[in-house]
Amino acid sequence: MRGYGFRIASDREKTSKGGLYKRGHYDLVILNPNFIKDNPMDAVCGKDYHIFRLQMCKIKVEPLIWACEILYFPRVKKLPQKAIRIIQQDVLKIKDTLRYKVNHHKFCRIGSVHVFTNHPYNEAAGLKQETAKLAKNHEIEITFTTA
Repeated sequence: MRGYGFRIASDREKTSKGGLYKRGHYDLVILNPNFIKDNPMDAVCGKDYHIFRLQMCKIKVEPLIWACEILYFPRVKKLPQKAIRIIQQDVLKIKDTLRYKVNHHKFCRIGSVHVFTNHPYNEAAGLKQETAKLAKNHEIEITFTTA
């Protein structure tokens, strides 16, 4: 993730400053029980990236059933002007996750983005419409909820 964009970087790819990219995290996932059953806990948890990558070469099932990104825009100020770009970044992350394959197996079966705000509907209506367009254009499930 950089700015408001997202793309999957290779393990050896360097940032503009010469360092390695940090590993991304999902806000919420449902692990595939068959992946859990067939792999050591270090790989399932992903805490040791090296062990995780080694196990990915051997997988026979998709590790994730569902990956989710959650965004919350609290009513402390106005909705951010770049809110749709923030949402789009998570949409791109989920979309790439759903496309990603390991050993000819999908990495993840289902993905979604959930956007919450406690701004009143009249303040959030424009963002809700833009979010609906984004969902349609990227063919990704996005829910938008106002309190």
